[in-house]
This record gives sequence, structure tokens and C-alpha cells, in this order.
Amino acid sequence: MDKNFQKQVLSIVIGVLSGIVVTVILNFLGYFSIEINIIIGLIILCIILIFLLWHNWKSNLLTINIEKELGINHIYTKEKPTLENYVSSISTSFYFWGISAKRTMSNPNLQKKLIEIGHKKGGEIKFLLLNPKSPTVKRKAEDENDDANSWCSEIQATIQRLKSFGKNHNINIEIRVYDDFPIWRLCVIDNKKIYLNYFLSNQQGPESPLLEMTPVSNGIFWGFMNEFNETWNNKSVPV
Repeated sequence: MDKNFQKQVLSIVIGVLSGIVVTVILNFLGYFSIEINIIIGLIILCIILIFLLWHNWKSNLLTINIEKELGINHIYTKEKPTLENYVSSISTSFYFWGISAKRTMSNPNLQKKLIEIGHKKGGEIKFLLLNPKSPTVKRKAEDENDDANSWCSEIQATIQRLKSFGKNHNINIEIRVYDDFPIWRLCVIDNKKIYLNYFLSNQQGPESPLLEMTPVSNGIFWGFMNEFNETWNNKSVPV
């Protein structure tokens, strides 16, 4: 049976039972004085309040358990951590998937970390950026009421900046560009944590809620890692 249908049936049953209970209570209260009726009413209100609080607590607990099973540590909607908040945890690898990485590469602490990673054995630095020659640049720029030419210039500038940064510090920075319409903006830290935003209509990626994910068995982390790797290996080209 469909779950939504089950919920509808349950709501109807609860509504009918509630009506019956209220009718019985009203008839029952007719036998007592006003003072007693007020006391009974307050007791009933307290019972209802306790039930609602318990139900809300149970619902929140269920949500938390589901998030843990999926490997979602936090969902930030208002006060979100920035790159500055988690850059210190980077140790062996850093992957970026987004549009231009202009703000990301402007972070001096990240630059220091990239140098450290680049000089470590097995260290990996990957940037997956939107292809400045792709027609989707114009589509996304218009979606954010911005100028496509400036977007192309920003992406090309970041690519040159990454190349120069790698050359100047003698580190390997892998850069690839993709053509698909941008949906996700994510940072992968040491293959152990993902910070994910998504592009909403008329909004920039960082303006959307931020999800923090870690790998658990059958967790959502693996879905996004697989999508990143698929785009990196089969839907993008090196520059």
C-alpha cells in the first residue's frame, strides 16, 4: 500500500476518533461544576501538549537517525561554515567541483594547504571547472542575471592562476573542464568529507543550504563521489 495513502487513512481515523472523544468529553463535563470542568480542561490540555512535544521529539529523532544512516553530519541553512572553517582539516587531498573556483582560490589559507598537499607523497589536487567555451556558461550566467563574457573571463583567469600557482610552487594541480549545466558545487576533503551546495535558479551555489557528508555504508557520500569521478573521468577534458 502506498505510504501517502496510509498517512491519509491514518489522518482520517485519528480525526474521527478525536471527534468521538471530544463529544464524549463534552457530554461528560455536563455533570460537573464550572470549576471542575476548568480543571479537567487544563488536565486535557496538558496531556495534549505533552503528546505533541513527544511526537515532535520522536520525529526529530527519526530525522537525525535517517541523516546518520545516510552519512549526513549537518545541514546548514543559515549560519554556514565557509572554506575558512574547514580548510585546516585538509591533509592529503582536495577536490573542487563548481563553476570558476574564483573565491575558493582567493583563500590564502587554502593556498598554503595546497602547497603542503602538493609536496606530500600521494597528495592530490583536482579542480573540475565549467568549460569557458561551453554554451552552458551563457545559460547559467543568464539564470543568475549576470554577464556570460565576464564568467568566461573569470573561469579562464582561474585556470591560468591554477597553472601558474602549480608551476611557481612546483606542485601538480590537475584541472579539467566539463560542459554540462552546473548542478553541484562541492569540496572533497581527503576523500573523507564532502561539503556540498547546489545551484538554485537565480542564486549562486554558496547561497543554497550546505550539506556536510562523511562516508558510511550505503551512504549518500558515495553517490556524489561516484558522480564526481564519472564527470572527471568521462565527461571532462584536461586543460
